[in-house]
Amino acid sequence: MRFGGTTRYLGVCLLLVLCGCNARQQEAVEFNNRLTEFNQQLMQAHQQFFEEFHAQRDAGEIDKIRAAHKKLSDRFDAIQAEAEQVDLPEFDGAREFYDAIQRYIATEGKVIHEDYGEMIDVLEDRSLNSEAETNKLQAIIDRAHAAQEKSLAEVEAAQQAFAKQFELKLEN
Repeated sequence: MRFGGTTRYLGVCLLLVLCGCNARQQEAVEFNNRLTEFNQQLMQAHQQFFEEFHAQRDAGEIDKIRAAHKKLSDRFDAIQAEAEQVDLPEFDGAREFYDAIQRYIATEGKVIHEDYGEMIDVLEDRSLNSEAETNKLQAIIDRAHAAQEKSLAEVEAAQQAFAKQFELKLEN
């Protein structure tokens, strides 16, 4: 059984400004796009981790999985630090959208640091047979995925409210 990355792109990731863009709308578009970049970076980092996870799990190279996890953790920490430095524009909805992104990033941090670490612990547990190992890994992935989906839904709702106030169209 193969496990996939559990992060998905924001369902609505870029804003397109309708004709007659004003400076305020342009600032809203730039803010939105900056925040959605964090999700895209996290998805790419997850994907790289799981590619390495599968290759090394099949080869029994837990130390290489641990190294891939460290690389993912470091990448996450850099993305999180970058997200904390975003300047909030001075208009309604920006704080709510930003806070939703921050909660989403915190959820991703828990998944990466704790859940994926727990997956490595499962791989190291020599008392588990293949089926038990797979079941435990799947349970961790399911739990992580549920948390991510809930958090991402909150981001999407905040993003939609943010776009609506500026009469902006959301596009995938």
